Amino acid sequence: RYGVDPRVIVALWGIETNFGQNMGNYEVVEALATLAYDGRRSAYFRGELLKALTILQEGHINLHAMKGSWAGAMGQCQ
Repeated sequence: RYGVDPRVIVALWGIETNFGQNMGNYEVVEALATLAYDGRRSAYFRGELLKALTILQEGHINLHAMKGSWAGAMGQCQ
């Protein structure tokens, strides 16, 4: 659809998460709340925090299972 070579997508998946084996150990909401308060890119991270809270509110995952990187990234390719 976007013209990205599938090999590039697989490479990113492997580099970022070891093909889904490492999804991060940080609580996403805590990480995003900290970054939203920080000030350097607070508007961006405030928006990401609200999106994460929407995911929780809609019941897609529970709070403590929502793990990711220190920067709030989550998912297979973060």
